[in-house]
Formats: sequence, structure tokens, C-alpha cells
Amino acid sequence: MYDIESFRRQYIENIKADASAAGVPPAEEYLVAATKDMAAFDVCPEAEPCFYTGTGRHNRSVAVHGFAYTDGAGALGDRTLSLFVCDFSGEPDPPRMTEREFNDHSKRCIAFIEEAVDGQIKADGPGAKLARLIREGYEGFDRVSVYVVTDRIRSSRLKEVKDRDLGGKTVFFRLIDMEYIADTLKSSRPDDDSVIRVSDFGFSAIPCVKAGSSDTCTSYIGAVPGMFLALIYRDYGSRLLESNVRSFLTGKTKVNKGIRDTIREQPEMFFAYNNGVALTASAIEMGERGITSFTNLQIVNGGQTTVSLFKALKAMYKENLSEVFVPMKLVVVPSEDAFDIVRSISVFVNTQNAVRESDLTSSSRFQMAMEEASHGCSIPGSGSRWYYERTRGQFEQDSAKGDEQERSAFKKTYDRKRKMDKIDFAKYRCMLELKPDVVSRGGQTCYSLFSRDVSKAFSESPQVFGDDYFKETVAAALLYESVYDAVGAEDWFDGYLRPQISCYAVSKTVSDLSKAGRVLDFEEMWASQTVPKAVTEHALGEAESFFEHLKRISDAGGNAAQECRKPSCWESFAQMPAGIGSDLEACCPAAGKAKAAKEAPHNAADESVYALKAFNDWRKVKLLMMRESADQKEIAIIEDVLEYLKDPSSRRISPSRARQALEIRKRYV
Repeated sequence: MYDIESFRRQYIENIKADASAAGVPPAEEYLVAATKDMAAFDVCPEAEPCFYTGTGRHNRSVAVHGFAYTDGAGALGDRTLSLFVCDFSGEPDPPRMTEREFNDHSKRCIAFIEEAVDGQIKADGPGAKLARLIREGYEGFDRVSVYVVTDRIRSSRLKEVKDRDLGGKTVFFRLIDMEYIADTLKSSRPDDDSVIRVSDFGFSAIPCVKAGSSDTCTSYIGAVPGMFLALIYRDYGSRLLESNVRSFLTGKTKVNKGIRDTIREQPEMFFAYNNGVALTASAIEMGERGITSFTNLQIVNGGQTTVSLFKALKAMYKENLSEVFVPMKLVVVPSEDAFDIVRSISVFVNTQNAVRESDLTSSSRFQMAMEEASHGCSIPGSGSRWYYERTRGQFEQDSAKGDEQERSAFKKTYDRKRKMDKIDFAKYRCMLELKPDVVSRGGQTCYSLFSRDVSKAFSESPQVFGDDYFKETVAAALLYESVYDAVGAEDWFDGYLRPQISCYAVSKTVSDLSKAGRVLDFEEMWASQTVPKAVTEHALGEAESFFEHLKRISDAGGNAAQECRKPSCWESFAQMPAGIGSDLEACCPAAGKAKAAKEAPHNAADESVYALKAFNDWRKVKLLMMRESADQKEIAIIEDVLEYLKDPSSRRISPSRARQALEIRKRYV
């Protein structure tokens, strides 16, 4: 059991230190850090700061501190607007967050939405730009959420606040307090105890029959009301689709049009026409008439169906949903077995839509390779390393393992500032690959598109994705953070779209250098863990140019936030001329020399060592050898492989021994 007071004290100390180093207000740093931590667990999206306070009509207080939105280009075609209010005290012993204070924060944010939609917020600055985004897009948003993010702890009297209707849309209110953050980070998954009670959605039970069972799972078949699926998606959103390997696909397909037409014209035939949904849960409760609650419910197939049903809620034919029933297959898998089994189910039930198991296994091997690279790449002269967080909450769990001495050693090796999760990794790689428009579409969309591309590339040439690749990505992270901090201190910057401006500046710098036959000196940036002043200054100049580029778009009647997400935005900005100065040229090597230096280490011997990671059956090889009383020297070679794969950073293996192991393996597997 952790001490919430100690956790909070350390968290706040880190926030204040990071805010001081970045030159930003602690409240802004807290909002960004807290929502980024929670976004990794699908609690909320990562907030983009946009601090605005004012007075609206009838002298009411108006406030918003951050926003995030999806525009339907990714995910499943749904559009979500998320607004944030930050209550940061930074005090050692802050008062509890009461229900009255939570309501006051929520009302100020609601007032901002109403004033924005009515065109009442017209002052210059980021608040006016966000208001315009809301005013122009409000009708099209499928879901609106308001998050109150605070470093206080919820009062025991503060109950869940009811959602409310605003302009024909349901607005969802959520509180993210320090205790909630601690509970989430200390758990392997935030939804370990997420229970959906059927009665909360107006149904007594979901009828079903048991179809079979094994040592690891129990299966059921049944019929689930279409209204139930629509309502749980309304309340839980994409969290229900986390295990669906197709969740990034667009919703604008002929299949979805057919689903919509069936709901509208023949709802009573939906069960006959639809293939149904495949669900998983870690537990269920059964009543006399069927399932009364689900724990950790996931829709692993049927996401398109679910979203189409949800969209019918706001359509003229909403009442037709009462006649819709959907075929259901449910597999109940205990939490301890859930990850592997649920992912396998997700792959197999989606195969009719050309999602291959190799798409996932290749990506998994890529993630393992990046994690291994992070363990093996020490920063010269320090022994410190960057931590690659392959699974959610992994850093928090690893930092808490062992005794005090082991925890201290971990902290010395892996500083919290040198932590990078897989979504951040995808963003930095897309910046280097000149895709800032993809980065601007949001972390989950960026990660999905990057994973799709890198899976194929990794399966074809795994040796390319080694230590150098990881170091390049770290260098991109250093450059992005350098530009991001510098932009915030500039007089020309008005506080709006800082992440987009920064990522476009990084890509433009890479593009400018490429046109001049130069590249960033990734090896030097890795070794020094700093960015040359000339590089940052050039990127900052490009950031200002992009800011002016967006201003011209806005002045012409365009929406700057939406434009950033379009390939055409990058294409037009990339064409803008920009020379490189002598200082920048001096610290950036010629492309040919850098390429030769980069390719030199990848010889056949290195590839033999790398090939060991492509197989997951070395323990099976050892068991088969022991069963056949194989030569002890050969068994020792396989044992060396197992030790190497267990911790490559502390146990190396020679290329010649790797080749011997691969030859031995051919005889047994």
C-alpha cells in the first residue's frame, strides 16, 4: 500500500522542478504532465494548454485551461471534444476538492462552451482561437467531455457528478485528482475494477447461454440490445475498443453505410443481417434472465457496429434502436490470463478483414527491440540510460521494485526526465520522417499509423532497428523538447498550438538540412544529450515561420488546428525556402558521411546476434536437447542465449556463439 501524501509530495516536487527548467507556470506543467500520464491509460486525452479566464454575459465567470479533440480522421469516425480546467495549488497540504468547488470549475468551463458557440469570445489570443474551433465544429462533435484536473484529493462527500445536456449534446464531467492519478499509475491497468452494470442503462439483463469452457476461459452466446451497445459506447468511448486491433480504421465504409441503413429502414432485421460483436470480460455476474454486470468489458470485434449504433442515438431514427438486437459472442477470461488470450481472440476474430497475426507479432518484436536498445544504450560518461516504456505503467512499477538500494540504483540509471513511451516514440519518428501532419492528429492516431508502417519494415529488415535507430529517436526527442521550450519563451507566441508549431519546426529543420545535403549529428546529440545552439535557433526560426503560416490560414477564414492535421499543410510549408547558415552547417555532417558511418556497424556478424531475438522458442530448444541427452557444450551455448535474451544490457554474446546457436536450433525446431 502506497502513502498518498508521499506520492503527492514527490509528484509536485517533480512538477515544480520541470516547470522551473522549462520556464512555464507550474499549473501548466501539471496539466500537461498529469493528462499525459493519464492518456497512457486511456483515462483522458493529453491536454494541449490553452489558459483563458474571463467574464461572460450576466457577469458569469468563464474559464478553460486546455483542450483536445479528434476530428473523425482516425479512430472510428467519431468526433470528440475534451476541455480541461486545472486547479493546481502546489501547497504541501491542500484542502480537499469539494463538490461545490468541482461544480464551480465545471460551470466556468460550460460557460466557456456556451459563450464560444454564441460567438461572444472575440478577444485576441488562444482563448479566441479555441472558441472559434468550438463554434465551427460543435454541431459535428459526437461527445463532449469536461475534465477537472487537480493536485488536491477528492472529498469523501464528492459523489459522481451527473452529466448534462448542452445544446442537444451530452456533456460528461470527470474529476482527475491526485489520488486517482496515484491509483492509476500504481496499477498495471486503470480499468482492473471497471464494472458495467446492465441496470444502469435501463436493462434488467443481457440474455445468453453458456457455450463452452476450458481451464482458462468460459464462452457464451447471446443477443445484446443495440441500445445497450450505443449507450455504453457513449459513456466509455474508445476504452471499450482498446483490444480491438482494427480500432484505428476509418468508419466511412460501405459496411457502415449498410449498418446505418438497416437501423433506419429494417431495425427488426439487424440480428439477421449483422455478423455480431465479440466481447471479452474478466468477470460477469449472472441473474435469472442473463448477465447483470461485466467487469473489464472489451469489444474485440464489432467496433464499427458499435459506433454506428452510437451515431444512431443522435439521428432522427433513434427510436429504431429499441428494435435492434446484435448477435453476441462473449469470452470471460480471468485477469491474470487476459493479455495473451484477449489479444489472440482479437487477431483471430478480425481475420476476415485482412488483419493478420503477423501484423501484431511484428509490432511486438519491434517493441521488444526498442526496449532492449534502451537497456543496452548507455549515455557516454554517465552510465545513465533512457527508459523505453513498452507497456503502460511499466516505469512506475519498475521504479518501485526491490529494496531501497535497488530502487535507488534504478533512479540513478533511469531519470524520470529520460522516459519515453511508445506513443512519444512514434511522434518523434514521424517528425524525422517528415510527417508532422500525422503527429498533429493526436497520439493514438499517430501511433497506429506508425505501427502499421514499421511492422512491415521491421519484419523485412530487423537489423536496421537497432541501437542507432533508438539513439536517433532520442536525439529527435531532445530537439523537440528544446524547440518546445524555446517557443514558449518567444514574444510572438500567443499560447495556441504549441505542440503543432514545435513538431512542424522539427520536420522543417530536417527537411532544410536534407535539401542542403546535410543531416543532424544524432551520435553527437546522443553523446552530449544536448542540441547544438545553431540547430535550436534554426528550428525556432522555422517555428515562427509556421506560426505566421497558420496566422495567414486563420486570417483567410481557415481553422488552424484542423489545417495542421492535413498533408497539404505540411506540403505547402515544406516548400517555403530556407537556407542554412554557416553555424548550422558546421555542426551538421554531410549526408553521405553520416550514412556510411551509420551503416558500418551492420555487418553479418552483428546480424547473427540480432537474429537471436527473432525467435521465442529457445527454452523449448533447451528442453528438447535435454530430453535427447544432447552434448553439454551445445546445451551451454543455448543457456548463454537464454541469459543474453533475459538481459542483453548486462550479458553479451559473441557473433560466433550466436551463429552456433542458430545452427543448433535448426536441428530441434
